[in-house]
Amino acid sequence: MFISFSRLNMSLPTQDNREQTEDIRGSGVKFSQLNLKPYLVTSLQAVNFITATPIQEKTIPIALTLVDIVARAKNGTGKTGAFLIPILNQIKPQINTIQAVIVVNTRELAMQISSVTQNLGKLVNGVQNRVMCLVGGNSHGDDIMRINQYNPSILIATTLKLRVFLQEKLINLSQTKILVADEADKIIQQHEPLADLLIIKSHMHKDHQTMIFSATYQSEVQQFTQLHMTNPEFINCQQDKLTLSGITQYVAQVRQQDLKFKLLMILFKHLQIRQAIIFVNSTQRCEQIHHLVQSQLEIPSSFVHSKLTQFERSKVFHEFSQQNTRILVATDLYTRGIDIRTVNVVINFDVPRYADDYLHRIGRCGRFGHKGLAITFQSGPAELETCQAIDEMLNSPMIPLPSDLKKIPNSQYAILDSDIKF
Repeated sequence: MFISFSRLNMSLPTQDNREQTEDIRGSGVKFSQLNLKPYLVTSLQAVNFITATPIQEKTIPIALTLVDIVARAKNGTGKTGAFLIPILNQIKPQINTIQAVIVVNTRELAMQISSVTQNLGKLVNGVQNRVMCLVGGNSHGDDIMRINQYNPSILIATTLKLRVFLQEKLINLSQTKILVADEADKIIQQHEPLADLLIIKSHMHKDHQTMIFSATYQSEVQQFTQLHMTNPEFINCQQDKLTLSGITQYVAQVRQQDLKFKLLMILFKHLQIRQAIIFVNSTQRCEQIHHLVQSQLEIPSSFVHSKLTQFERSKVFHEFSQQNTRILVATDLYTRGIDIRTVNVVINFDVPRYADDYLHRIGRCGRFGHKGLAITFQSGPAELETCQAIDEMLNSPMIPLPSDLKKIPNSQYAILDSDIKF
């Protein structure tokens, strides 16, 4: 039986006003109680940052003592604020050198952190117009011009681009005393980014503070802390459960790969979606699925992968973060650090190749204590094996997707088509 989904019209659901989950509920400590400078507290209050999350409550007081820190917390629980707020507290506007460096593994994460920095530091002297991204895709000449123009006090950079600038003596970090590695496991587990990070450290002030943050840590991270950090303080807000409490996880066992798109259309017709990310495993698949989504859904959508130009990637990120588009088809370029709190649905159209990537993919929804829905499409023995590895890692198996959609939180009443078998 052929079913036409021609131009499905997805209405925007009402705002999620449900109680936030325990992932971000700390003891109720306010930023005004954390020994921060009054103007910073005022700046935070201006953007409704009043109460610290657990990772912020534990990290900020220690970070202010300038010791090295290894912090672990779930995605979407306020890690970015945990390192940005101490940095903003330390900025001295009269100093005309780079005072803090934040290194990341993707351009999109760098741009997001830059935006958050300027938002939180809106009323902090020495921050506005002195926050800069240094990422791949831009010409050296343009970046040098911006360094001279902005005289940045806070630099957010991808490791490779910053290492090149240091080795070519295009930037000076000799007086920089704060280094943060966000999504540190992704940097440290790979040979070249790790080598870049060590070169960056070697160019900084000899007494600099190093803080590394991530949701997952492997043996390579432990080795890094032993060899390249000084008596670090370990902060663990991960708890026993690796996933965010607000995310409901389902797996749909689809008999054939070509039925995945049919299932996707059925779900999009019946789920209450504010914004959604569809993850795939290749650039070709990314564009293919976006074309199908674009032709079937009457809804603004976009796609992103590593082969797009820097301008194209920046435009996609901006449009999605501003909610000008509601569906994003993405490769694993977007699995880490991207914090868009209106994303309430993640679809793994392809099962991720590695179990760790699953954790980071689904962490794009249910952020900062909001509810989220993650659905993984599984077809064939290879994807089944990966799903079993994911279940083992999380110690909590994904729930089989019910054919009766009214059993799914935040969905309209509907029954799945009988041609889709689970």
